[in-house]
This record gives sequence, C-alpha cells and structure tokens, in this order.
Amino acid sequence: MIAVSVTAVAVLADYGIALLLKEEHGTRVLPIFIGPLEATAIDSHLKGEVPSRPLTHDLSLSLINNLHADLICAEIWKVENETFYAKLILSQHQVIEDGTQAARIEIDARPSDAVGIALRGGVPIYVDDQLMNQEGKLFTEENGNIIPVPQNFLESTPEEIPHIEVAQNIESVATDLLAPTIADGTQSDVVSLKIQLSTAIKEENYESAARLRDTISKLENAQKQA
Repeated sequence: MIAVSVTAVAVLADYGIALLLKEEHGTRVLPIFIGPLEATAIDSHLKGEVPSRPLTHDLSLSLINNLHADLICAEIWKVENETFYAKLILSQHQVIEDGTQAARIEIDARPSDAVGIALRGGVPIYVDDQLMNQEGKLFTEENGNIIPVPQNFLESTPEEIPHIEVAQNIESVATDLLAPTIADGTQSDVVSLKIQLSTAIKEENYESAARLRDTISKLENAQKQA
C-alpha cells in the first residue's frame, strides 16, 4: 500500500470534480471523481470549517468511537468498471477467555466517504500499489495550482488536455452541477442523457457521468447555435 494525502478537491474542465490523492513519497496523483455534495463536505473539512451539527462523516466517526473501536486507516484498493472501491480498517477489542484481543474489521465504503472519515479521524489513507501504477497520473505544480503533465493525463493527446484548477469556492461549483438545466424546448435526447447522468451520479460512476455531461454540453451548445 502507498501512503497518500489529499492534495485538493479540484475542478477538471469537461470532466467534473476530482479528489486528488498524492503519494507521500513521489509525484503521482490519483484523481477520483466524486459527487458535488461529497466534494463540498471534504473541501469544508480541509478549510477547517466546523459544522454546527454533525455531518455524515462526523456521525460515522462518532459511531466508531462510541462502539469502542479504533479507526486505523482508509484504503482505496481497486477500480472495476470505472468505479473505485475503498474500505475502512477498524480495530475492536474483543473479550476472550484469556483476556482481550484486537479484531481487525474491514468496512466497504465509497472512496469519498472513506477519505472524508479518515480525514476527520486523523488516520492514514492508502492506495493499492497496483492501482496507483495503473491509474496514477504525473502532476506538477505551477503558481500554486496543480497542472497535469499532458502525455500522462487521462490518456489524452496534448490538444485534449482539460484545464485543471483548485476550486476556491467548491460550493458554487457544486451548486452549478446540482442545479436543473433543462430549458423549455430541449430535445428529448438531451433529457434522456440527463436522466442517465443523474443515474450515473447516484451509482458513483463519475467517469461515465463526466462523459455524459460533456455530450450534453455539446448538444445544448449546438441547439443554441441552431
């Protein structure tokens, strides 16, 4: 497993909102596309904002602590059909005849939840070595912003490289993505694509969601010019 840290919650033009996980001792970054609500929750914690009432990640950590378990780490361990899989590793002391023993517990989780809870619990985040070799991208920094190295980013040609920026106000981006955008007279195929987009987001298939958003945008622009 490779130790990583949350570099940023970033907006990749034409792709969506990505959680950028950078290896502690290297230059590779694993981008994982997440939903706008999850992005807002993680970004808020990174900024040191304290909610007036517990959010989902705070509640989850409270449950772990009150059930007398210890949160050990979060692991992102595989990608399958463009969906990343993660798990939380817990340790819980169990009573046995000769005393107590620590039992290892693994809880399946979405990467956004695993990372959000790990951040709040102050525990390490790890990425599987093979997964990082397969999906990790080379990034560099320019004026404080993270810029992808073109030939290694999302298997795109230099002309297709999207601009990437660390969102200063991720809430506004999230609001834009969640706001309904179907206008009067929109063609039925666009409506159908937006239904597919909603389904993809609910199923955490953000790679497909990003492509659907790009297709919808092109269709709507073509409609405006018609």
